[in-house]
Amino acid sequence: MEIGPATTRAVVVEGFAGWELSSAHGRLRTTFLPAAGMVGSSFVCAEQELLGQRHGVTAYVRDRETMGIPLLHPWANRLDSDHCRLQAPDGRDVEIDLATSPLVHRDGNGLPIHGLVTGNADWEVLSVGVEADVAHLSTRLDLTRDPAFLSAFPFPHAVSVDVRLGPTSLAVTTAVEADGGVAVPVAFGWHPYLAVPGTPRADWQLTLPHLRHEELDPRGIPSGQFGSVPAGTRALGPDAWDDLFTLGPERTFSVGDTHVDVTVHMDGGYAWAQVYAPTDDAVVCFEPMTAPSNPFSAAAGGPRCAWVAPGASYRATFEITPRDTPR
Repeated sequence: MEIGPATTRAVVVEGFAGWELSSAHGRLRTTFLPAAGMVGSSFVCAEQELLGQRHGVTAYVRDRETMGIPLLHPWANRLDSDHCRLQAPDGRDVEIDLATSPLVHRDGNGLPIHGLVTGNADWEVLSVGVEADVAHLSTRLDLTRDPAFLSAFPFPHAVSVDVRLGPTSLAVTTAVEADGGVAVPVAFGWHPYLAVPGTPRADWQLTLPHLRHEELDPRGIPSGQFGSVPAGTRALGPDAWDDLFTLGPERTFSVGDTHVDVTVHMDGGYAWAQVYAPTDDAVVCFEPMTAPSNPFSAAAGGPRCAWVAPGASYRATFEITPRDTPR
């Protein structure tokens, strides 16, 4: 039987333009929407949707209700305040003031959450096509001259996202490019909402590597206390997860049942991960993060994030690999 090539095609999802990438044998398909903040709206394996659709793309853009695979930038998770002051590598003091920004989304405690680019429609498609058996989509968001963004986060820069769908996996590479003449703090992350179709949530199995657990206070802010979680597989059962971890040498997480298994691997650009599994939604999130929650706080010795020097870039990749067998 002849297998067709990998393909790409323009699509519109809930009125938002994007691109669907399909693997060479058609087993995998993914859709990313530059017109809706470069959110990954779908990842299909053997005609089964593996992403939690939640409230859909329109609610993601309009109400900042996360779904699919959203980018969290310029910070992942939440901050403990609208105000913080960072000392740049060149010695400058730079103030972040989010109090009046229309770009800020807040959690139930009123804390800024999930960054400032949710639903941003200014992503530029640089290239889309097929190389050998890989379909790819490359995009860029120029934040060097965005007044709304810079009034809240005064570090001009650009972000690029490269999506590559091969025969067995989806790889997403993100880069912060400090092309605005100043150093830029790096604290982005992603929030893939994974689902195991056809099996009750309580029967899903989580497989985690050995992890250093950073305990959170009741607001979801790191408390400065640490523990550990041993490697192994455990049933999700009725438990809720919303836990922050420091990554070690092993960087692979998975959720599945006897027929479907979805693995997330994070490269060395990601030093932290959040595991999120609410009890009121059938999703599990293994969230790759370049910095922990509340990365810009002066507590505990200062900001916990890398900096990109002017003219340089910071790059990180995560990969999602599904396995399926007939039911």
